[in-house]
This record gives sequence, C-alpha cells and structure tokens, in this order.
Amino acid sequence: MRGTPRSSARRRVAAGGLPRPWALAVALSISGLLVAAAEDSSARQLTEARVVLLASEGHDRRIELVREAIAFWNRTFEELGLAPVLGDPKVVVASTVTRALENYAWDISRSAGRLVPGSPGPPAPDQLRRFDADVVVLLSAQALMPFAWPVAPTPRYFVGVPSDPSATPADARNVIAHELGHALGLEHNREAAGALMCEPCGGGAGADPSGFLPITATERDRLLELYGERPR
Repeated sequence: MRGTPRSSARRRVAAGGLPRPWALAVALSISGLLVAAAEDSSARQLTEARVVLLASEGHDRRIELVREAIAFWNRTFEELGLAPVLGDPKVVVASTVTRALENYAWDISRSAGRLVPGSPGPPAPDQLRRFDADVVVLLSAQALMPFAWPVAPTPRYFVGVPSDPSATPADARNVIAHELGHALGLEHNREAAGALMCEPCGGGAGADPSGFLPITATERDRLLELYGERPR
C-alpha cells in the first residue's frame, strides 16, 4: 500500500483484507531474490536463501509466524516442482544493532509511496550490510508500515514486520508471507482481491486450511519463470 504509516489506524477492510497498520505496503521488488543473488559467482550455488530474524524478545509470537510463512513459500515451491527457496531463519534476540535497524525501518516506512521508482531510498546502515544473510527480518517494536526493501550488495532484502497487538495471528502471518513474496520477486496484484499479493485488498477468497491467502496462477507462473532453472 502506498502512503505514509498511520499508527493509530485499526480499520479492517472487507473479507480477505487486513487491519492497518498491517495493510500491505509497497516494495521495490524487481527480480527474484535468488535470481539476483546468482548474478555474482560467489552465490551461484545458493539453493536456499539465508534468513536472519531479529527479535527483541525470545517469546515474540511473530518468530513462529515468520517460520510458518517461510514454510508456506517452501511448500509452494515444492508444489511447483522447485527446490525449497528459504532457509530456516537464524533467530537473533536483543541484538546490539537493533536500534540502528529500527531507525532505518522507520525511515523506509515513512518514505512509502513518496519515492520515485528506482530511487535508492534512505541509506542503509553499515550494521545491516554486515549480516551474512540474504534476507534480514526485523520484528519491529514500532507500528510501521510493513515492507520488503532491497539492499545491495548484501543482504539482498530487509523486511520490516510491524508491532501491532491488535493484529490476529492470521493477519500477521499473511502480511509476513506477502512481504517475503516481494523478496522472491512477486509484485502487488491489483486484479485479485483476497489473494496474498493483493494491493489494495478487498473482498475475495479466504485463507486455505494452512491459514494463508492464495497466490494466483499468474504468480505461480512468475515463480517458475524466475526459479525454474535453479538446481534442486
């Protein structure tokens, strides 16, 4: 979703939608994560993206929701005949770099919808670039807009997950999966309301038994296009 974050908003949209500030934010995702990684020779043998998950507390309920979202994408890839794409996250609790990343996350969230396509956006802190990871997921203490933000050269993506006690696990699970979908190369879908990658999200199909909203046939084709040549 484009626009500035509104921490006080709690309105839920129609069936299949999500409450704000868990509404789906814009992500500048152009190519698939592992496809982008394969552009340099050191990453050509990469079969699963390395994920680092930063949390302030070890009992944060969002840790398990991130794991579930990763499992959803790996299951989706297997259904497409592809190798799993995301590795089991390395969980880091109370990191000394969290404050710098929280400031960066807020700058990204505040800029949502105001950046010109292709703009580099707010400069990434050095602490973020030092992670040996392809995706760094921050379980933020702020009610910011969720995002998947490309950061070069590594990590490839910085994903911000907002703090919102009013959000249900189903809401949070789908937002996390949505943002990881951007990191994998999927864009917003403005044609299929109620789908995982929808933007805006109105009425439509509900979640499947696993608790996740569906991805469309077009999005499945896109994943095959991006990752079909990856070695299993």
